[in-house]
Amino acid sequence: MGEMRSAEGDARSRSKLPSLTGLRFFAALLVFCFHITLSNSPIPPNSAVNPFADAQLGNGLEAVFGKAGYVGVSFFFLLSGFVLAWASKPGEPFVRFWRRRLVKIFPNHIVMWVLSMVLFAAAITSRWGRSRACS
Repeated sequence: MGEMRSAEGDARSRSKLPSLTGLRFFAALLVFCFHITLSNSPIPPNSAVNPFADAQLGNGLEAVFGKAGYVGVSFFFLLSGFVLAWASKPGEPFVRFWRRRLVKIFPNHIVMWVLSMVLFAAAITSRWGRSRACS
């Protein structure tokens, strides 16, 4: 019975890693800063984008965050893999672990996909509506 309690205690103490939440924030912040300092838009017509009034400031921030974004993505994925491995319970079957992860994460993806499709449809229909009115 003592072994069972220690296993339950290990599972409870291993469920959360609050010290890593701050690190995930900084990794995501690096990725965010990378995206706001992109000077060449990947979206056609690929015109230059600079959200800063001072072009030198924008170029300087792009030089700083141009590589940091890649480091942030790599670190975020590495950290996420560690957290996933940490979240597994000792002796838990592989299928049960992934089912638990799917039930936790997949509903968020469905909600965001639906919202994206609604926004996309609204953007497309408003364009079609304007082009018909202009003709």
